[in-house]
Amino acid sequence: MRVCVMTTAHPPDDVRINKEIKTLIKGRYEVVYIAPEGDFNSEGFEYIPIKRYLSRKERFLNGRKEIFQKAIEINADIYHFHDPELIPVGLKLKKLGKKVIYDVHEDYPSVILMKSWIPKILRYPVSIIFDIYEKNAVKKLDGIVVVTEKQAERLKMAKAMAIVPNFPDDELLENIDEIRFFPEDWTEFVYVGSIDEDRAIAEIIEAFKIVRSQYEKVGLVLVGPIYSKRLEEIIKNAGDRIIYKPRVPYQEALKITKGGDIGLLVIKKGRSKEFSSPVKMFEYMAFGLPIIASDFDYWKRFFKNYPNPVFYVKPDDTDDITSAMKKALNLRKGKQWWTYSWKNCGKELLRLYKNISM
Repeated sequence: MRVCVMTTAHPPDDVRINKEIKTLIKGRYEVVYIAPEGDFNSEGFEYIPIKRYLSRKERFLNGRKEIFQKAIEINADIYHFHDPELIPVGLKLKKLGKKVIYDVHEDYPSVILMKSWIPKILRYPVSIIFDIYEKNAVKKLDGIVVVTEKQAERLKMAKAMAIVPNFPDDELLENIDEIRFFPEDWTEFVYVGSIDEDRAIAEIIEAFKIVRSQYEKVGLVLVGPIYSKRLEEIIKNAGDRIIYKPRVPYQEALKITKGGDIGLLVIKKGRSKEFSSPVKMFEYMAFGLPIIASDFDYWKRFFKNYPNPVFYVKPDDTDDITSAMKKALNLRKGKQWWTYSWKNCGKELLRLYKNISM
Protein backbone atom coordinates (compact mmCIF):
# COMPACT_ATOMS: atom_id res chain seq x y z
CA MET A 1 0.00 0.00 0.00
CA ARG A 2 1.35 3.41 -0.99
CA VAL A 3 1.50 6.26 1.53
CA CYS A 4 2.24 9.92 0.78
CA VAL A 5 3.63 11.87 3.76
CA MET A 6 3.40 15.66 3.35
CA THR A 7 4.73 18.79 5.03
CA THR A 8 5.30 22.38 3.95
CA ALA A 9 6.26 23.85 7.35
CA HIS A 10 8.77 21.30 8.68
CA PRO A 11 12.33 20.67 7.47
CA PRO A 12 12.75 17.35 5.65
CA ASP A 13 14.74 15.87 8.55
CA ASP A 14 12.02 16.59 11.14
CA VAL A 15 12.50 14.02 13.91
CA ARG A 16 8.87 13.04 14.50
CA ILE A 17 8.02 12.75 10.80
CA ASN A 18 11.06 10.60 10.05
CA LYS A 19 10.41 8.26 13.00
CA GLU A 20 6.90 7.71 11.65
CA ILE A 21 8.19 7.10 8.11
CA LYS A 22 10.67 4.54 9.46
CA THR A 23 7.82 2.80 11.31
CA LEU A 24 5.62 2.72 8.19
CA ILE A 25 8.43 1.19 6.13
CA LYS A 26 8.90 -1.52 8.77
CA GLY A 27 5.14 -2.08 8.52
CA ARG A 28 5.65 -2.82 4.79
CA TYR A 29 4.12 0.40 3.49
CA GLU A 30 5.64 2.07 0.43
CA VAL A 31 6.35 5.69 1.45
CA VAL A 32 6.70 8.80 -0.71
CA TYR A 33 7.71 11.90 1.24
CA ILE A 34 6.98 15.45 0.03
CA ALA A 35 8.81 18.11 2.06
CA PRO A 36 10.71 21.39 1.59
CA GLU A 37 14.09 21.11 -0.09
CA GLY A 38 17.11 20.71 2.15
CA ASP A 39 20.21 18.69 2.95
CA PHE A 40 18.47 15.37 3.45
CA ASN A 41 19.23 11.76 2.57
CA SER A 42 16.25 9.43 2.36
CA GLU A 43 16.81 5.74 2.91
CA GLY A 44 14.21 3.19 1.91
CA PHE A 45 11.70 5.70 0.59
CA GLU A 46 11.28 8.32 -2.13
CA TYR A 47 11.80 11.98 -1.16
CA ILE A 48 10.22 14.63 -3.42
CA PRO A 49 11.46 18.15 -2.51
CA ILE A 50 9.31 21.23 -2.93
CA LYS A 51 10.39 24.84 -2.73
CA ARG A 52 11.30 26.10 0.74
CA TYR A 53 9.19 29.24 1.01
CA LEU A 54 10.72 31.95 3.17
CA SER A 55 7.50 33.71 4.19
CA ARG A 56 4.30 32.31 5.71
CA LYS A 57 2.19 34.18 3.16
CA GLU A 58 4.10 32.69 0.24
CA ARG A 59 3.96 29.24 1.82
CA PHE A 60 0.20 29.48 2.38
CA LEU A 61 -0.48 30.75 -1.14
CA ASN A 62 2.02 28.76 -3.21
CA GLY A 63 3.18 25.91 -1.00
CA ARG A 64 -0.26 24.36 -0.76
CA LYS A 65 -0.77 24.52 -4.52
CA GLU A 66 2.61 22.91 -5.20
CA ILE A 67 2.20 20.10 -2.67
CA PHE A 68 -1.38 19.33 -3.80
CA GLN A 69 -0.25 19.01 -7.43
CA LYS A 70 2.59 16.64 -6.51
CA ALA A 71 0.30 14.68 -4.17
CA ILE A 72 -2.18 14.04 -7.01
CA GLU A 73 0.64 12.87 -9.29
CA ILE A 74 1.79 10.34 -6.71
CA ASN A 75 -1.69 8.75 -6.54
CA ALA A 76 -1.19 7.19 -3.10
CA ASP A 77 -3.68 5.06 -1.18
CA ILE A 78 -3.23 7.03 2.06
CA TYR A 79 -2.17 10.67 2.51
CA HIS A 80 -0.67 11.74 5.84
CA PHE A 81 -0.08 15.48 6.37
CA HIS A 82 1.72 17.20 9.25
CA ASP A 83 0.73 20.87 9.16
CA PRO A 84 -2.57 22.61 9.98
CA GLU A 85 -2.06 24.81 6.92
CA LEU A 86 -2.49 21.65 4.81
CA ILE A 87 -6.02 20.96 6.09
CA PRO A 88 -7.51 22.38 2.83
CA VAL A 89 -5.24 20.04 0.85
CA GLY A 90 -6.37 17.09 2.97
CA LEU A 91 -10.03 17.96 2.42
CA LYS A 92 -9.49 18.23 -1.36
CA LEU A 93 -7.87 14.80 -1.38
CA LYS A 94 -10.86 13.43 0.56
CA LYS A 95 -13.19 14.75 -2.14
CA LEU A 96 -11.11 12.76 -4.64
CA GLY A 97 -11.86 9.60 -2.66
CA LYS A 98 -8.51 9.26 -0.90
CA LYS A 99 -7.84 8.12 2.67
CA VAL A 100 -6.41 11.04 4.67
CA ILE A 101 -4.68 11.27 8.07
CA TYR A 102 -3.92 14.54 9.88
CA ASP A 103 -0.93 14.51 12.27
CA VAL A 104 -1.65 17.11 14.96
CA HIS A 105 1.75 17.98 16.44
CA GLU A 106 0.45 20.62 18.89
CA ASP A 107 -2.65 22.08 20.50
CA TYR A 108 -2.88 24.74 17.81
CA PRO A 109 -5.68 26.91 19.29
CA SER A 110 -3.46 27.35 22.36
CA VAL A 111 -0.35 27.92 20.26
CA ILE A 112 -2.11 30.70 18.33
CA LEU A 113 -2.58 32.63 21.59
CA MET A 114 1.21 32.83 21.91
CA LYS A 115 2.10 33.74 18.30
CA SER A 116 3.95 37.07 18.32
CA TRP A 117 3.33 37.64 14.59
CA ILE A 118 -0.45 37.76 15.22
CA PRO A 119 -1.59 41.07 16.77
CA LYS A 120 -2.63 40.50 20.38
CA ILE A 121 -6.14 41.83 19.82
CA LEU A 122 -6.71 39.17 17.13
CA ARG A 123 -5.19 36.13 18.82
CA TYR A 124 -8.22 35.05 20.85
CA PRO A 125 -10.79 35.34 18.02
CA VAL A 126 -8.35 33.65 15.58
CA SER A 127 -7.85 30.85 18.13
CA ILE A 128 -11.62 30.32 18.52
CA ILE A 129 -12.21 30.35 14.75
CA PHE A 130 -9.37 27.88 14.13
CA ASP A 131 -10.64 25.58 16.89
CA ILE A 132 -14.05 25.36 15.18
CA TYR A 133 -12.47 24.98 11.73
CA GLU A 134 -10.07 22.23 12.84
CA LYS A 135 -12.77 20.21 14.60
CA ASN A 136 -15.06 20.36 11.56
CA ALA A 137 -12.19 19.25 9.32
CA VAL A 138 -11.26 16.37 11.63
CA LYS A 139 -14.81 14.98 11.34
CA LYS A 140 -14.36 14.68 7.56
CA LEU A 141 -10.93 13.04 7.57
CA ASP A 142 -10.28 9.31 8.04
CA GLY A 143 -8.13 9.62 11.11
CA ILE A 144 -5.76 11.74 13.16
CA VAL A 145 -2.52 11.29 15.08
CA VAL A 146 -2.06 13.31 18.31
CA VAL A 147 0.76 13.64 20.84
CA THR A 148 -1.08 13.92 24.19
CA GLU A 149 -4.27 12.78 25.89
CA LYS A 150 -5.33 16.43 26.17
CA GLN A 151 -5.29 16.74 22.37
CA ALA A 152 -7.17 13.46 22.08
CA GLU A 153 -9.93 14.78 24.36
CA ARG A 154 -10.24 18.04 22.39
CA LEU A 155 -10.46 16.21 19.05
CA LYS A 156 -12.50 13.21 20.23
CA MET A 157 -14.89 13.65 17.30
CA ALA A 158 -12.30 12.04 14.96
CA LYS A 159 -13.37 8.85 13.19
CA ALA A 160 -10.11 7.12 14.21
CA MET A 161 -7.17 8.19 16.32
CA ALA A 162 -3.71 7.20 17.51
CA ILE A 163 -1.96 8.82 20.46
CA VAL A 164 1.72 8.89 19.48
CA PRO A 165 3.86 10.73 22.06
CA ASN A 166 7.26 12.23 21.27
CA PHE A 167 9.18 9.26 22.65
CA PRO A 168 12.74 8.82 21.34
CA ASP A 169 13.94 6.23 18.83
CA ASP A 170 15.58 3.72 21.17
CA GLU A 171 17.41 1.96 18.31
CA LEU A 172 19.15 5.21 17.43
CA LEU A 173 19.93 6.29 20.99
CA GLU A 174 21.38 2.95 22.09
CA ASN A 175 24.38 3.19 19.77
CA ILE A 176 25.05 6.94 19.73
CA ASP A 177 28.48 8.37 20.60
CA GLU A 178 28.85 11.53 22.68
CA ILE A 179 30.24 15.01 22.12
CA ARG A 180 31.52 16.97 25.11
CA PHE A 181 32.71 20.59 25.17
CA PHE A 182 34.14 20.92 28.68
CA PRO A 183 36.60 18.75 30.68
CA GLU A 184 35.26 15.60 32.33
CA ASP A 185 35.68 17.01 35.85
CA TRP A 186 33.48 20.01 35.02
CA THR A 187 29.68 20.10 35.33
CA GLU A 188 28.29 20.58 31.83
CA PHE A 189 24.72 21.92 31.64
CA VAL A 190 23.12 21.28 28.25
CA TYR A 191 20.04 22.51 26.41
CA VAL A 192 19.21 21.37 22.87
CA GLY A 193 16.15 22.82 21.15
CA SER A 194 14.60 26.05 19.92
CA ILE A 195 16.23 29.16 21.37
CA ASP A 196 13.06 31.13 22.01
CA GLU A 197 11.58 33.40 24.67
CA ASP A 198 9.25 30.72 26.04
CA ARG A 199 12.23 28.38 26.65
CA ALA A 200 13.45 30.60 29.54
CA ILE A 201 16.83 30.95 27.84
CA ALA A 202 17.41 34.45 29.24
CA GLU A 203 16.67 33.20 32.76
CA ILE A 204 18.93 30.17 32.28
CA ILE A 205 21.84 32.33 31.13
CA GLU A 206 21.34 34.79 34.00
CA ALA A 207 21.23 31.92 36.49
CA PHE A 208 24.35 30.36 34.98
CA LYS A 209 26.23 33.66 35.23
CA ILE A 210 25.59 33.65 38.98
CA VAL A 211 26.77 30.03 39.28
CA ARG A 212 29.78 30.80 37.08
CA SER A 213 30.82 33.66 39.36
CA GLN A 214 30.92 31.29 42.35
CA TYR A 215 32.22 28.06 40.85
CA GLU A 216 35.08 27.47 38.40
CA LYS A 217 34.40 24.11 36.79
CA VAL A 218 31.01 24.74 35.19
CA GLY A 219 29.97 25.14 31.57
CA LEU A 220 26.74 25.77 29.64
CA VAL A 221 26.00 24.42 26.16
CA LEU A 222 23.08 25.79 24.13
CA VAL A 223 22.21 24.21 20.78
CA GLY A 224 19.45 25.19 18.38
CA PRO A 225 18.08 27.86 16.05
CA ILE A 226 17.49 31.33 17.54
CA TYR A 227 14.04 32.85 17.05
CA SER A 228 14.55 36.05 19.03
CA LYS A 229 16.77 39.05 18.31
CA ARG A 230 16.90 39.82 22.01
CA LEU A 231 18.17 36.33 22.84
CA GLU A 232 20.66 36.53 19.98
CA GLU A 233 22.19 39.59 21.65
CA ILE A 234 22.08 38.01 25.12
CA ILE A 235 23.94 34.91 23.90
CA LYS A 236 26.42 37.01 21.92
CA ASN A 237 27.36 38.92 25.09
CA ALA A 238 27.04 36.03 27.55
CA GLY A 239 30.75 35.75 28.25
CA ASP A 240 33.00 32.76 28.84
CA ARG A 241 32.08 29.15 29.60
CA ILE A 242 28.92 29.44 27.52
CA ILE A 243 29.00 27.65 24.16
CA TYR A 244 26.33 28.23 21.53
CA LYS A 245 25.85 26.05 18.44
CA PRO A 246 23.16 26.82 15.84
CA ARG A 247 20.88 24.17 14.38
CA VAL A 248 22.78 20.89 13.89
CA PRO A 249 21.75 17.51 12.39
CA TYR A 250 19.65 15.40 14.75
CA GLN A 251 22.31 12.75 15.38
CA GLU A 252 24.85 15.43 16.31
CA ALA A 253 22.28 17.00 18.66
CA LEU A 254 21.85 13.60 20.35
CA LYS A 255 25.61 13.24 20.77
CA ILE A 256 25.79 16.68 22.42
CA THR A 257 22.88 15.78 24.69
CA LYS A 258 24.56 12.54 25.73
CA GLY A 259 27.83 14.37 26.38
CA GLY A 260 26.23 16.71 28.92
CA ASP A 261 25.87 16.14 32.66
CA ILE A 262 22.64 18.02 33.46
CA GLY A 263 19.71 18.40 31.04
CA LEU A 264 17.81 21.70 30.99
CA LEU A 265 14.08 21.65 30.22
CA VAL A 266 12.76 24.97 31.49
CA ILE A 267 9.73 26.11 29.49
CA LYS A 268 7.52 29.01 30.51
CA LYS A 269 3.88 28.45 31.32
CA GLY A 270 1.29 28.75 28.59
CA ARG A 271 -1.94 26.97 27.76
CA SER A 272 -0.25 24.44 25.49
CA LYS A 273 3.19 24.21 27.14
CA GLU A 274 2.06 22.85 30.52
CA PHE A 275 0.53 19.80 28.81
CA SER A 276 3.25 19.24 26.21
CA SER A 277 5.62 16.26 26.13
CA PRO A 278 8.85 17.50 24.50
CA VAL A 279 11.02 14.80 22.94
CA LYS A 280 13.98 16.29 24.80
CA MET A 281 12.40 15.20 28.09
CA PHE A 282 12.53 11.56 27.05
CA GLU A 283 15.99 11.82 25.47
CA TYR A 284 17.40 13.16 28.75
CA MET A 285 15.85 10.20 30.58
CA ALA A 286 17.10 7.69 28.00
CA PHE A 287 20.66 8.94 28.56
CA GLY A 288 20.23 8.98 32.35
CA LEU A 289 20.82 12.73 32.82
CA PRO A 290 19.78 14.54 35.99
CA ILE A 291 17.26 17.18 34.86
CA ILE A 292 16.25 20.73 35.74
CA ALA A 293 12.63 21.10 34.61
CA SER A 294 9.62 23.42 34.88
CA ASP A 295 7.33 22.56 37.79
CA PHE A 296 4.43 21.38 35.61
CA ASP A 297 2.19 18.77 37.24
CA TYR A 298 1.69 17.07 33.86
CA TRP A 299 5.45 16.60 33.49
CA LYS A 300 5.89 15.26 37.00
CA ARG A 301 3.95 12.12 36.15
CA PHE A 302 6.51 11.25 33.45
CA PHE A 303 9.35 11.70 35.97
CA LYS A 304 7.52 9.82 38.75
CA ASN A 305 9.63 6.64 38.61
CA TYR A 306 12.73 8.13 36.99
CA PRO A 307 15.68 6.89 39.08
CA ASN A 308 17.83 10.01 38.63
CA PRO A 309 17.49 13.49 40.23
CA VAL A 310 14.95 15.96 38.83
CA PHE A 311 14.95 19.55 40.13
CA TYR A 312 11.66 21.40 39.57
CA VAL A 313 11.84 25.17 39.10
CA LYS A 314 9.55 28.10 38.46
CA PRO A 315 10.49 28.97 34.86
CA ASP A 316 10.28 32.75 35.39
CA ASP A 317 12.35 32.70 38.58
CA THR A 318 16.09 33.16 38.00
CA ASP A 319 16.86 32.55 41.67
CA ASP A 320 15.01 29.24 41.57
CA ILE A 321 16.96 28.12 38.48
CA THR A 322 20.23 29.24 40.09
CA SER A 323 19.46 27.22 43.22
CA ALA A 324 18.71 24.11 41.13
CA MET A 325 21.96 24.51 39.18
CA LYS A 326 23.94 24.69 42.43
CA LYS A 327 22.22 21.56 43.76
CA ALA A 328 23.04 19.76 40.51
CA LEU A 329 26.76 20.56 40.62
CA ASN A 330 28.97 17.45 40.51
CA LEU A 331 26.05 15.18 39.58
CA ARG A 332 26.64 12.90 36.62
CA LYS A 333 24.64 10.56 34.41
CA GLY A 334 22.90 7.74 36.24
CA LYS A 335 20.74 4.81 35.14
CA GLN A 336 19.50 4.99 31.56
CA TRP A 337 15.70 4.96 31.44
CA TRP A 338 14.04 3.31 28.44
CA THR A 339 10.46 3.22 29.74
CA TYR A 340 9.40 5.79 27.15
CA SER A 341 10.54 4.40 23.79
CA TRP A 342 9.29 4.69 20.23
CA LYS A 343 8.54 0.98 19.85
CA ASN A 344 5.12 1.23 21.49
CA CYS A 345 4.35 4.50 19.67
CA GLY A 346 5.07 2.80 16.37
CA LYS A 347 2.60 0.03 17.18
CA GLU A 348 -0.14 2.62 17.77
CA LEU A 349 0.59 4.30 14.44
CA LEU A 350 0.44 0.99 12.56
CA ARG A 351 -2.80 0.08 14.33
CA LEU A 352 -4.38 3.30 13.05
CA TYR A 353 -3.19 2.57 9.51
CA LYS A 354 -4.56 -0.95 9.67
CA ASN A 355 -7.98 0.32 10.81
CA ILE A 356 -8.11 2.94 8.06
CA SER A 357 -6.98 0.47 5.37
CA MET A 358 -9.78 -2.01 6.12
